[in-house]
Amino acid sequence: GGKAPESSLMFAKFSPDGTRVAYVRANNIYVEHLADGRTVALTKDGSAVGPLNGLAVAGKYTVFDVYAEWCGPCRVVAERLRHVVKERSDVAIRKLDVRDFDTPLARELGSAFETLPYVVVLTPRGKRIDVVGTDFEALDKALEGAQG
Repeated sequence: GGKAPESSLMFAKFSPDGTRVAYVRANNIYVEHLADGRTVALTKDGSAVGPLNGLAVAGKYTVFDVYAEWCGPCRVVAERLRHVVKERSDVAIRKLDVRDFDTPLARELGSAFETLPYVVVLTPRGKRIDVVGTDFEALDKALEGAQG
């Protein structure tokens, strides 16, 4: 039938404090204890991850860094995010390697996703703010909570 291959099924569930994540791939479940609970790679092969609001870390700004290895400006954004997470305990980074614009993850991100770098910020209240390119002013504003 139309069933997706089992290897493409991937889900991640974070503990409320953000220090543990359980990955489910097909029928294999394993839990990764995160050293700082702050920066986690959710997908490295462009596979879908499900609704981003279901992956938010409670009480924190959750920043989804959508990138590709071939994207030079994405490395600039990653460096900026590394700095932010060192300075602020209320920010958690979730990295999403989209690979290209035709992967399950790219399709899942929807029609607004057409450029890299692409960052999605979910505020502690659940408001979504999308930041396109290397717009650090917009990123800083999203993390200030100025927009909700």
